[in-house]
Amino acid sequence: MGFTGGEPTLSKDLPQLISDARKVGYTYVRIQTNGIRLADFAYTKMLVDAGLTFVKFSIHGHDAATHDKLTMIPGSFDACLKAIENLKRLKVGIGVNIVLNQDNYRHLRAFYELFLLRLGLSNFVIIAPLYEGNMTLHVPEMGVRLSDVAPYVREAYQVFTRINFPKPPLLLHFTPCVLPGYEQQMLGWSAFNTMVVSPSGKQRDLDQTAMDHTVKPEACGQCVYNERCIGFDASYARHFGTSEVVPLTVVGGG
Repeated sequence: MGFTGGEPTLSKDLPQLISDARKVGYTYVRIQTNGIRLADFAYTKMLVDAGLTFVKFSIHGHDAATHDKLTMIPGSFDACLKAIENLKRLKVGIGVNIVLNQDNYRHLRAFYELFLLRLGLSNFVIIAPLYEGNMTLHVPEMGVRLSDVAPYVREAYQVFTRINFPKPPLLLHFTPCVLPGYEQQMLGWSAFNTMVVSPSGKQRDLDQTAMDHTVKPEACGQCVYNERCIGFDASYARHFGTSEVVPLTVVGGG
């Protein structure tokens, strides 16, 4: 069971919701959070005592200057570090998401040197942004081309390779043509083969829902992954086009 938002720690009912989730049988209960309230040890312990087992942070910079600029909350980076310390003390699982943008993608290596090598975390997801909502207002100064990001992702992976770490970061909203060889780390680029059923019994094909928000240019027809890959996010294509599509002729390569 996962609680996300918005910011779930703003809900006064969160401890009870976590407790209820455990009572009905969920053994794994996680929250997605900016981490600020978890800097308070007493609050964090209340959530853990209620049954919280895992916390996924949204941390968008390798240092306070970068992260605090993006969150527009002074002290938010240091709050995350304190929260991580609290969760380690309480023996709760920890993961980190980083959404890429112009301010942070060149510093991915430094990001992992801090959070993996110095802080000992091991669960990461690198997320290419979706160009929806508020992000559409800031594309010129914040948007990033996947082809520009790719070399820095490869460089960041060297941190994990150097220490022979068995579980490098996962990638979200990427396609194999912009990062060939990293297909096994990519989330959501291929079919889920999953049906979602609502409490009322209404069925929805998860793959069809995903494909309603993606596009595939004509060049994709020549790619070895064409039958499997669902294509580029449509919001990305609207702003950056699909000129980065270079059909792959072999699995895991060019």
